[in-house]
Amino acid sequence: MNKRKVLALLLALAMVLAVFTACGGTETEEPVSSGGGESVAPTIDGEIAYVSYYTTIPYWNDGLRGLEAAAEDLGIDFDRTKNFYGPTDGSGADQARIIDELVAKGVKGIIVSPIDGDAILGACENAMNNGIPVITVISGMNDTSTYYGELGASNYNVGVTGGTYAADLIGGQGKVGILTIPGVPVHDQRAQGYVETLESYPGIEVLPLVNTDADPAKGQERAAALIQANPDLKVLIGTDSVGGAAAARAVKEAGKVGEIVVIGMDRDEDLLGYIKEGTVTASVASKSFSTKYMAMQYMYWILTDTMEDIGPGVTDVANGIPPIPLVTDTGTMVIDSSNVDLFLDALGK
Repeated sequence: MNKRKVLALLLALAMVLAVFTACGGTETEEPVSSGGGESVAPTIDGEIAYVSYYTTIPYWNDGLRGLEAAAEDLGIDFDRTKNFYGPTDGSGADQARIIDELVAKGVKGIIVSPIDGDAILGACENAMNNGIPVITVISGMNDTSTYYGELGASNYNVGVTGGTYAADLIGGQGKVGILTIPGVPVHDQRAQGYVETLESYPGIEVLPLVNTDADPAKGQERAAALIQANPDLKVLIGTDSVGGAAAARAVKEAGKVGEIVVIGMDRDEDLLGYIKEGTVTASVASKSFSTKYMAMQYMYWILTDTMEDIGPGVTDVANGIPPIPLVTDTGTMVIDSSNVDLFLDALGK
């Protein structure tokens, strides 16, 4: 039995003992038994699907590991090679089509990272109407009746955190460029957080946003053009892992390592390497492993209706009272030279 299972069992035992003590030893429900005296956790017979976008970029790997780890702990069959779906580009229409196909296929649950909440609203509503729970990660949608809950960092606060960090490094003075993916709500929110935070410093000039199209080559080319057009550029920011790495390559190519502060997003292996060597100053990273792990745990609770009430709470999936919060803010962390080795060690580097 691995460490996660042991910890989960100990936590469950502690919760049961606490409830029993509070009730003064009154009657309790008999656990489901295998006939041999051991409790048997409910199982899920069917597919849990994860749907994202730009599926070929390395960013998703950490979250997929989280989904697989939770699935292993919960006895769910999940494998990225057969349960990971999504368009290779940023098409909301394609993402909606894929969700509709999964509904027709009869999957048990759908975890989705929306490329565009409005574009997939109908598809998620269709899933929920067919009894297929939907949970979102990274961002939610405008109609909360189309999903049970949303997990992830506040994307606006990602920009606030990164913008404050960058402004402090340059003493609140200088030009700042931002590489992003306009039109994608996640990145629009991050960019807004950056722009509004940086513009609150009178000495900082925020240049027009640069679109990377989530393409490493285009991102580097456009970052290089921005550097050439602004020789006094002080900071270059990427609102995703592709933008941060593209900025790093462009800064190295221009021979301006140490002159231009580079702020990335998340913790792909190449971005961590750039932090280690000093090309990237820092990255604002979402907690992608734990976010996806929790999403799978939430899905399990919804499908099995096994989350015990704590205190006066009530959970009843059948009557529209799910055992999960509507919004779970999983926060961010700043990775820089002081802690990058921890993340590289976790990758075995």
